[in-house]
Amino acid sequence: MRKPWAQPSNSATSALRLLLQRWGYVEVERVCSGIGITNIYEFLRDDEKIPERGETAEPIASSKDRAEAIVGVALNAGVNIDALGAKLQSEGADSFVKSWNGLMQVISSKTASLDKGATLEAVR
Repeated sequence: MRKPWAQPSNSATSALRLLLQRWGYVEVERVCSGIGITNIYEFLRDDEKIPERGETAEPIASSKDRAEAIVGVALNAGVNIDALGAKLQSEGADSFVKSWNGLMQVISSKTASLDKGATLEAVR
């Protein structure tokens, strides 16, 4: 049965499968922290086949802190980290609200169904 809330994209599902294969479980930190930046970068490069450019690949590959290097390359390319963070937060909040509302609708429907059944039992 398809659930009406939080259907992940194919890429998100694939990324999760990859991380599960690597570690057997996935903590938030594996996606939403420094190591998460590296994991997402590697997933996009290796599994989604998004090509690296030489000016991107070299500083990242040679860095001891790959997450810092990935962020540095993004900043040097002109990515506005504050604007990106605000956009991701907004989209994340919108997605959460949509998922929450879908879940509440399912719970409400199930509750109404149970209440209806209880009312029928009381009549009998």
